Formats: sequence, C-alpha cells, structure tokens
Amino acid sequence: MNPGRLYQNMKLDAIAKGLSAEKYTTFLAMPFRNNYGYISESMRSRFSEIVTGIDYRTHGLEKPFAVPIRVDDNPPSAADVTEQIAELIMNCHFFLGDLSFGNHGVLLETGMAMAVKPPESITLISQGNSDDLHFDITVNRVNFYSTDAELKKNIENSLVAGAKHYEHLYGRQLHLFRGTLTPEAILLLRIYANTSLQHLEYGIHWGLANEDETWKSNFGDDRAMRYQFYAEAIRELRDKGLIVLDYQPSPTQDGALALYAYHATKLGAEFLRRTWPKELRDFRSQKE
Repeated sequence: MNPGRLYQNMKLDAIAKGLSAEKYTTFLAMPFRNNYGYISESMRSRFSEIVTGIDYRTHGLEKPFAVPIRVDDNPPSAADVTEQIAELIMNCHFFLGDLSFGNHGVLLETGMAMAVKPPESITLISQGNSDDLHFDITVNRVNFYSTDAELKKNIENSLVAGAKHYEHLYGRQLHLFRGTLTPEAILLLRIYANTSLQHLEYGIHWGLANEDETWKSNFGDDRAMRYQFYAEAIRELRDKGLIVLDYQPSPTQDGALALYAYHATKLGAEFLRRTWPKELRDFRSQKE
C-alpha cells in the first residue's frame, strides 16, 4: 500500500464523492464464515436492515443510509489488493466492523479504517467481551452486543452520531474555504464555471481571465498586474485542492505549443455547486 498516493491523490476526491452522494455509504467488515450461532449471511442481512432502517429525517440528517457494502461486492483485481481495499474504505462515509471471533480479515480492514478515517466515522461491534479482542483493538471503543436490540441500538446510535459529525466537519470545511479565499480566487472560479457551463472542455488559463471584462474591471488596465492577480489566484486554488492542471504535450516536434489549463477537481466542483446552488447546480467538471 502506498500511503502517499492514498492521502495525496484520493482523500480530496473521497470527500467530494461523499458530499455529493445521494446516500450515506458504509463499508461492512464482518466474518464470512459461520461460527456456532453466527450465520454470516443472516447477520449481513440484519446489518443491512438496521443501517437502511435508520430514519434520517427524525435525526435531522441530510440524507438516508444505503445498503452497506463488503469487500466481496467489489472484488479487488489489481496486484495491490491492500490498496484497493483501503481506497474502498476511504470512499465510504463510514466503517462498520464486527470483531466477533477475532477474524483476521476483519482486523486487517479495521486497521485500514483506523488509518484513513476519523474515529467518529468508525463503528466497532462484537459479541462476547473485551477479553476476546486483540490487544490493539481494546484501546478503541467497541460496542458489545448479545441481543438483537443491543445490536440495533449500538449501530444506529453510532452511525447517527458519525453522520452528524460528518455533516458538521465537511460542511464547515467548505464554509471555511469560502471565508479564506481571496476575491480574485473566487472571481476566477466563477469566470471558469460560467464558461465551463457552455463548454465543458474549457479550463482556466491566462487567456480566459485576461479577456474577461469583469477581470479587467476589477484589476485594472495594467496587463502585468492582472497577470499577477491571476497567478496568485491559481496558486491559491491549487493549494486548496480545488483545481488541478490538465496538461497535453505537443503531438508534433515542429515547435507547436503544448496545451494546458486548470479544471475543477471533484472537490472544487462540489464547492462551486454549494457556493452558488441556484446558478451552478448543473455544473460539472471535466475531471468528474
């Protein structure tokens, strides 16, 4: 597993996917084999019933919960299976792990979840007691159950609390973006979005800003000054993960110029839709 790749290239996309998803998604880690009275498929069905049965409106949440997914719903195909599982866990809003019987696969997936998700997004449950758990797990909060009522209560309370934390955390993150962006960065984003609504392939480049009358009226007649504001806005938007460079090298060797422009990342596109919900609700980035 490549932690740098996971964190740098996937985390912002995972946040954007989560914010734009119609339902909350949950990765389910559980024993696949039957064990005494633990019938795996029956337990999986019960987990799904509990999660999808949460009344999100009663709890004041933004959206309902989808049926939990397991690793075998999307069998890894590449050589780096561990990275694929970690990416799948990261792309789900929540992680639900049943640690009953100390299943090695569940413990591995739980460890991945602890590495890539905040504690509030992780729900751990188990039959038995803390003496049956691996010592690395005992330092974490585990909800033990012996009856169906306890199972339902533990899962529902934890997921609802996790969803409220998620909505506060990432809703606040977008709000902070709006509060910390400079006027030139916001203006450049809006110019790009208005153009991209008509021509999806158009990205942000100096020519687009330089020819825009609003940009000229805000930053004066001095071309060098206008470019300085443009360059600073690009740097700011790029550093916050809202845009990414799309570079196309020259197809010939005759001196033709390479083509490049910046497009909104998935997070940038979601930021635009939430900042201007009426005007840009149909906005899509070439990178989505």
